Order: sequence, then structure tokens, then C-alpha cells
Amino acid sequence: MALCFVNEENQKIAPSQVFKAPLVIAAFSLLRRNPKHCSFLKAAARGLLGLPIGAFLNAFGAIVLGAPIGIKYWAATTYWSLLMSLFTIVPAACVFGASKVNWQAVLSHSIYCGSTDAVDYMISAPAHGAVIGAWLGAWPMPLDWERTWQEWPISVTYGSVAGHLIGMAISLALIVAHKRRGRAKAD
Repeated sequence: MALCFVNEENQKIAPSQVFKAPLVIAAFSLLRRNPKHCSFLKAAARGLLGLPIGAFLNAFGAIVLGAPIGIKYWAATTYWSLLMSLFTIVPAACVFGASKVNWQAVLSHSIYCGSTDAVDYMISAPAHGAVIGAWLGAWPMPLDWERTWQEWPISVTYGSVAGHLIGMAISLALIVAHKRRGRAKAD
């Protein structure tokens, strides 16, 4: 029996990594803080560095929370953790770099009450949505329905993508609400 690291589900996830990573890194590198002190290339390099670091942290967290361990699941866990890193760590790494204060502010729940910057909403809400979506996507895995979509990391991936999309919609709503609130105060 030969070990196959690329199964059908991984073949569906892998192309999204190849196309999404440069787009996310380029887009958020354009939104970097202090463009006079931080070039586009430096912000992109921070994003490229954040990708494997975030993937390692996400894989570690998934394994601690019960993701399967073993050679059979290595590729699936790697693909999923890279996707989660693109949703959670890479945008903040491109924009903030190593600023501990900015990371704490944008990844905490208080960002929704007191932020004045649209970029903070664009990073925070989708990241929170992806994590919550992955968590909610994991609930059907232990059920004994014997469906292919219950295998690791299919339902978790769908949950994280759905959560990320919902988070993007929430961030748009927060940006619009913040702009309206700013206009109302100005009047």
C-alpha cells in the first residue's frame, strides 16, 4: 500500500493556496501601516514570512484540539493550516509587521467598539469569522454518518471559508456604519 499525500479533497484545496496567497499578500501589503517607513516589498516579505509561521500555529492548534495525527493526514492538515494562515495571520503580518500593540488591538474583540480604521475591520472580522467558522465546521466530524464531507479537514475548511466570507460582509457593514457615524458627528 503506497502512501498518497494528495487525495481528491487536497487537490481541491491546493489550487486555492497557489492563487490566493499572492493576492492576499499583495492586497494587504498595499494597505501597510507607515508606507513611508515600510516599502511594499518589505510588507510582502512580512506576509511571506507570516504564511508558514501562521500555518505552523494553526496546525499546532488544530492538533491540540483533536485533528488527526499521522502521515495519512499530513498533507490535508498542511493545506488547511495554510488556508487558515491566509485568513488569519498573513493580513495582519502584511499590515502591522511585528507591532505587538497593533496585533493585540486588531485581534481582540474591542476592535468592534472603538476602531477608527477600516483596515482594522478588514483584518479582524474575517479572521474571527474564519476561526469561528472552522470551529463550527468541526461539529459534524465525530457524528457517525459516514459521509465523505465529514473527513478531516473538509467540513472544517468549508466552515472556515464560510466564516471568512461572513466576516468580510460584517467588516463591510462595520466600515459603512463607521462612515455614517462619522458623518453624523460632523453634522
